[in-house]
Amino acid sequence: MLISLTDIKVMFGEKTVLKDITASVTEDSRIGVVGVNGAGKTTLLNVIAGEQETEEGNLYVSSTAEIGSLKQNSGLESGNSIMDEMRSVFAEVLSAEKKMRELEHAISADPDDASLGREYSRLQAFYESRNGYNIDVEIKKVLSGMGFASRDLSGKINLLSGGEKTRLAIAKLLLASPDLLILDEPTNHLDFATLRWLEDYLASYKGAVIIVSHDRYFLDRTVSAMWEIEGGTLTEYAGNYSQYKILKSQRMSALEKEYEKQQRSIEKMEDYIRKNMARASTSSSAKSRVKQLEHMEIIEKPRKTVSIPSFSFKAERRGGNDVLSVTDVPVCVGSGQKLISEAVSFELKRGSRTAVIGENGSGKTTFIKTLIGMIPNAAGEIKFGRDITVGYYDQEAAIFDPKKTVFGEMSDRYPLKREFEIRSLLGRVLIKGEDVFTEIGSLSGGEKAKIGFAILMEEGANLLVLDEPTNHLDLQSREKLEQALKEYDGTVIFVSHDRYFIRALADHVIEISCGRTRFFPFGFDEYEEKVSSEEKDVLPEAEKPGPKVNPQKQRRRETAKKREALSRCTKRMDELDSEIKDLREKIKENPSDYSGLSEWCSDLEKKESEYETVMTEWMELSDEE
Repeated sequence: MLISLTDIKVMFGEKTVLKDITASVTEDSRIGVVGVNGAGKTTLLNVIAGEQETEEGNLYVSSTAEIGSLKQNSGLESGNSIMDEMRSVFAEVLSAEKKMRELEHAISADPDDASLGREYSRLQAFYESRNGYNIDVEIKKVLSGMGFASRDLSGKINLLSGGEKTRLAIAKLLLASPDLLILDEPTNHLDFATLRWLEDYLASYKGAVIIVSHDRYFLDRTVSAMWEIEGGTLTEYAGNYSQYKILKSQRMSALEKEYEKQQRSIEKMEDYIRKNMARASTSSSAKSRVKQLEHMEIIEKPRKTVSIPSFSFKAERRGGNDVLSVTDVPVCVGSGQKLISEAVSFELKRGSRTAVIGENGSGKTTFIKTLIGMIPNAAGEIKFGRDITVGYYDQEAAIFDPKKTVFGEMSDRYPLKREFEIRSLLGRVLIKGEDVFTEIGSLSGGEKAKIGFAILMEEGANLLVLDEPTNHLDLQSREKLEQALKEYDGTVIFVSHDRYFIRALADHVIEISCGRTRFFPFGFDEYEEKVSSEEKDVLPEAEKPGPKVNPQKQRRRETAKKREALSRCTKRMDELDSEIKDLREKIKENPSDYSGLSEWCSDLEKKESEYETVMTEWMELSDEE
């Protein structure tokens, strides 16, 4: 048992945030934590990490347990280089390595000093137990997985973007490999490739993991138990997120039935007591029922689901069956129309749901703005069908005047609407009371998002173009939006990194990646299978000679050559690693062989130097992959 919580209570001032929290974390736990915004998820993580005091209850943490958590401020030293920051995780091991190098020189100079050999043996045993020989290889592997394969690792951290710092903080935490890994919203700045890598890495992680995330797909692939925080209490469910949804529905249905059954029983007993308490012949029986009621364990009424925005979209006009035709349209940016992705052609029919996906910065937002004319297309043709009207959702809320109040923004958009109609519309997205007179500039991202959805619901467009619509929504709101878009009778194009959302909605996928735009006429599961198959198919089949070189086959040949070189480097590193270990064993086991020590130490320096050279080549080849 790593951690156990018993009857934990946490208060902020007069407000009870958590109460009666009882749960445990074992050495191999994989736990996802969910709950509406403000439910207390982060507070619970802070309690477990020892960073939040409790009013009541007991927290047990194993004396040997190391806990690592992803900090909101990243916890990085901004003046360090990327590589130095990662190597700082292994400071104790690297210190031992430095002392070993010093001892090798000392032993070579003074082979008669037996104490040097003993100290060397002690340091070597520690170094090997911490996998010291593979530190840089492990750092490179994790950094590559977290999206830093092509980065200059000598670059300073203070030059990184906020998203890059988050990814680097996750990489550092993974390298530290604590007994309990706590990740609070780790997926916010990760693209699909990085997410897949992180999911695979966590699947083989040797310690326990607790994850707070709005990424339902990520939770499905990484956890085997769910903690739901609701009303300040914790309920545990076995299984991943999808299984939790089923189990919760079954549990709430059963609780509702039990509650209603008990209430009917109580009502009958109370009615019997009222009618029979005064009668001599039935008084004792009535008193007996009074005692039964007094000792009855009353079932608490199941909590109603917290308030969730009420999304509903309806097209005022049906529009034509042919919604959008795109022919040879590239993705370009800036006044100079710099090309960032090759041209693409596709057609969309009425009722289709098309997801636009790709790495951060690949041009997804630029692409959808080009489609709807917010940005002029540099080439090709974009043609809308008959009676197509467009509703656009901007994730940055740039379409709003920050100095206006919410009510003012809506009144200016809909001058013919009366106050109660505007309030009713805003009330559907949970903007109520005096909140309607708040300036937009002071609102949170989630509150601005609600205004955007209110406008979309009112416009009645038959083509919705949505830029990251789930970014500021909690899980329940995402599911509500998902259901509303399924029921919508128009056409949808949406940019998203929420794979659960994409999987549930998309019947087409547009991928913008590595300078090319591709249209896939099928859903997300088939898209992933297709991409996975392409990634595996890197070696060319037998090729016939010809006067022209096929560029794709040429790239495959180059890839094969690089992989052969990588394999050669890996094999030589393994050989050198074995030879270095043998030499260290000789030095360790023969501290009195004065003639041999000098030769072995000299050979050791040569082998280590060659190892560094081969490793450098391996890293350069890895960067090119």
